[in-house]
Amino acid sequence: MRIAILLMAYMLAEGTLAQESPSIIRRIAPERFQPNPRSDSEQSAGATSFAPPTKENPFGGCDRASRGWLICLRSTADLSNLMEKEAETRIVASLDQRQNVNLSLQRVFAKAMADADAQWLALREQECSQLALLEFGPRTPFYEAQLLCQIRRNVERVDQLSTRYGAGAR
Repeated sequence: MRIAILLMAYMLAEGTLAQESPSIIRRIAPERFQPNPRSDSEQSAGATSFAPPTKENPFGGCDRASRGWLICLRSTADLSNLMEKEAETRIVASLDQRQNVNLSLQRVFAKAMADADAQWLALREQECSQLALLEFGPRTPFYEAQLLCQIRRNVERVDQLSTRYGAGAR
């Protein structure tokens, strides 16, 4: 019985050690295939830098001539969405610092800001899904035009929110 228990413990220890050993990836004729930029995360992370979009630089850090143009543009559009949400959050958070705005008015303004942002987002989605080719031209691929429209509208919205309702607006 003791031998069976020892044998089972030994087999469990061997199984645990076998699972912890790193698996070796076997490559067959790697010189015959193009490199996949999505599989090499270390190289692609260092090669591409994402910069926030601005009015002067609406593409952020994306280069139209690069191989990952649309991937970079999608990431820049996501970043611009976050920037727009962060601007709204910052304005709502700053309501308690305004003079002559009590707690009740703060709630009303926060709700109104959320409602206005939801309607603005719906308008942006409709505009960028239906009118993007009119803005950027029919030779622009549709997905690219949608992303460019979304980035441009988000940058404009951040600027408008900061100008109208930011700390300087009283």
